[in-house]
Amino acid sequence: MRPNLFFDNIQTNKKTGCWEWTGSNDGKPKPYGHACYNGKPGKAHRIMWEIFNGPIKGNLSVLHMCDNTLCVRPDHLFLGTHQDNMRDMINKGRRRVIRGDAHPKAKITWSEVQEMRRLYSLGMRETEIKKLFPHGPKCINRIVRNLTWRFKSRLDADV
Repeated sequence: MRPNLFFDNIQTNKKTGCWEWTGSNDGKPKPYGHACYNGKPGKAHRIMWEIFNGPIKGNLSVLHMCDNTLCVRPDHLFLGTHQDNMRDMINKGRRRVIRGDAHPKAKITWSEVQEMRRLYSLGMRETEIKKLFPHGPKCINRIVRNLTWRFKSRLDADV
C-alpha cells in the first residue's frame, strides 16, 4: 500500500482527537485496524508507529494512551511490554473479572454452591453431597471448604 492510500483510511474523531482507522479490522468487539504497508501486513497502529518512529525493537507492543483500539495517531501511542499493557489496563479500571456462575465456563450455579455448603454445615458428608450433585469429589471438597467459590460478588464477600 502506498503511503497516501494508508493515510486515506484515517478519519479524525473531533471529540477525542483520535485518528481512527476506517480500513479493514479484525471484527472483534474492540477492533484493531489491519493494513498492508510496503508489502507487509500488520495492525494499523503498529504500522503507524513504524512510519513515524522506525522499527519496533524486541518483543514490545504498541499501546494506546487513549484506549481506542482503532486510533493510529502517533502521539496517542507508546511502546511497552505486555506487563506494561496489563498494568495500564488495571490502572485505568478496564480490568473485568467475571466470577461465579456469570463466567461463561461455569458448570455450577451459585444456588448449588449455597446448598452444598448448607448440607455440609448440617453434618452431611462430602460423599453424600456428591450423590446429590453431578460434580467431582475434588470440586465439592473445595467448595464446601471455601477454597473455591469464595464469594459471588463483592456484596456476598461474607459467604
